[in-house]
Amino acid sequence: MSTSQQLQQLVQQCSAGSFQPKSFFVAWQGVLCLVYEGFPISLASLKEQINTTFSDSLKSENYGSKWSKSTLSALHDKKILTQQQLEQLHQLCKRYETRIREDSLCKFHVQHVTYVQFQCRSLERLIFRADIPLKLVKSSEDEREENSVDSKSKEIVEKVLTEFDPNPAIGYLDKINKEGGRKSHYVNNHVESTLICFLDPSSCTNVLSSSSFSSSSSSSSSSSSYSSSSSSSSFSSFSSSFSSSSKSSTSSSSSSSSSSSSIFPSFLFDFQKEVDLL
Repeated sequence: MSTSQQLQQLVQQCSAGSFQPKSFFVAWQGVLCLVYEGFPISLASLKEQINTTFSDSLKSENYGSKWSKSTLSALHDKKILTQQQLEQLHQLCKRYETRIREDSLCKFHVQHVTYVQFQCRSLERLIFRADIPLKLVKSSEDEREENSVDSKSKEIVEKVLTEFDPNPAIGYLDKINKEGGRKSHYVNNHVESTLICFLDPSSCTNVLSSSSFSSSSSSSSSSSSYSSSSSSSSFSSFSSSFSSSSKSSTSSSSSSSSSSSSIFPSFLFDFQKEVDLL
């Protein structure tokens, strides 16, 4: 059995799962993320099986894909944040954490794992895409598993957020302003393969407050976010996906490209608007 056949078989034996938003977060190198509570039990198990089965043929999983998130924006090249900007972003993230809790019924239901060969790390340019269906939930036991978060992945999320909550740790600004991870890292040509979960807008159910939007996929990035004193923006958002990639296992990614109106929770767009105004 070939590697691709083995991989397809592992994915198809895995049950569908749900991602529950937890908070917005300013990660190292100034990357803005939407963090989830953790990986669903079924997908966490799939990640472990992939890491074990292909340990000799795939590169070890990057730490960045061990905690569940979608990457929203990256700093423009050569941009850094000031302590004041970091504090403003932290306050904004904390305020929206309360709003996300109020939308606690909002979950992204994942029914496919997608193999992609991408041409840039933001996943805005794909060379190849293959959607592999997960097993649909059929019983109440399956439904409980779909809605349950893997405890180990939840612990990793909590550990990552510790540096940011309740306040950014001393020296965290240095990690944010560390070189690398800027716009060019995500949008410049870079060919690689990964497994991801696209978060289709239609998979977002039980949203207490939502907004319709349509987005064109023709542009590679939108001017966005966090204005500096020179009126040029510091952040660049990815127009075609809120993305996160890994080399050896599944990561969450939510596509926002659509030719028609689609529904995502409104806090995603309200957050970006407020970041733009800072």
